[in-house]
Amino acid sequence: EYEVANGSVVVGKNHWAPIKKRDGEIIGVVCFIEDVSENKGSIKQLLNEKNSLDHNMESLSFYDQLTGVYNRRFYEKELAHMDESQQYPLSVIMMNINGMSKINYDYGHAVGDILMRKAVQVLKYGVRGDDVVARYEGDEFVILMPRTEGAKVERALERFRKNMNEIKVQSLKVSVSFGFATKYDESEKIEQVVAAALKQLERQK
Repeated sequence: EYEVANGSVVVGKNHWAPIKKRDGEIIGVVCFIEDVSENKGSIKQLLNEKNSLDHNMESLSFYDQLTGVYNRRFYEKELAHMDESQQYPLSVIMMNINGMSKINYDYGHAVGDILMRKAVQVLKYGVRGDDVVARYEGDEFVILMPRTEGAKVERALERFRKNMNEIKVQSLKVSVSFGFATKYDESEKIEQVVAAALKQLERQK
């Protein structure tokens, strides 16, 4: 929106174009504003473009830039969403990539980042459509598996470990630890289930 000389407000659409020299060098830019106040179609298009941009920006804020999986913010949102009877038994799996600090120190962060991305890819492509894989913090990742109890989780972990064993970056192989816990009914608090998964993870490290 723009305020014009007489004090009224108009809806304007910006148009930008570069000013170029003959050799193609850009030496400036010209902008003109199209008054679309009376054009309902243009106003609707502008609003749609803004809403689309806002939605895309919000979606990007849910992803971890390094690994491409969801981040802690999205995990917490989905955990609250899944904490209902239709999703029980709800299993929470915690995974830690062991020795990342030493790998980063000895081989550099570039190698460490590649190793982490490869390990996370195993999780990302080894889960079902309703499962959620997210970066919990640092070298720890979390998987939410709705309608999945202990025996099925164990089978999933065996599959993850087998595929992890095939990962190799330079002379390095990935080492991971898992911990999990399952919520079976409403009497259990989801925070206690997550804490139990983390406690088991610490014992496995």
